Amino acid sequence: MTYLAAAALLLAAGVGVGVVRRRFQLIVVRGSSMSPTYQDRDVLLVRVHRRPRLGDVVVFRMPDQHKDDGPAWMVKRVAAGPGDRVPADERRIVAESTVADGCLLVRGDNPESHDSRHFGYVPIDTVLGVVVRPVTPWN
Repeated sequence: MTYLAAAALLLAAGVGVGVVRRRFQLIVVRGSSMSPTYQDRDVLLVRVHRRPRLGDVVVFRMPDQHKDDGPAWMVKRVAAGPGDRVPADERRIVAESTVADGCLLVRGDNPESHDSRHFGYVPIDTVLGVVVRPVTPWN
């Protein structure tokens, strides 16, 4: 029996489903801040608890000061990580030349995105995970 066949049997039997749920989640994009990369209602496969790197698209808890009745999660691209230089257009928000330990600066792919240029640092401990890829919705 091949490894793939064994894995399929385990999943079919319900063994390992908890592992899959702990490592991956599906998140639905709301809004256009990641356009043109991701569109409103795109479904993304997110690897939970993976440490983000420069250029990764991450899902994180929305900063408290920006919560309303909207979604609790935001999807943005990592523009700078701990120890990286703060981009010039964000220095007025964070007032430092390098990103603080335990923090990220994030940006949407859409120039009109509401991101670190508006709310500053995103604590790494609020990051759910890193986007692996979009998935085709089954409807």
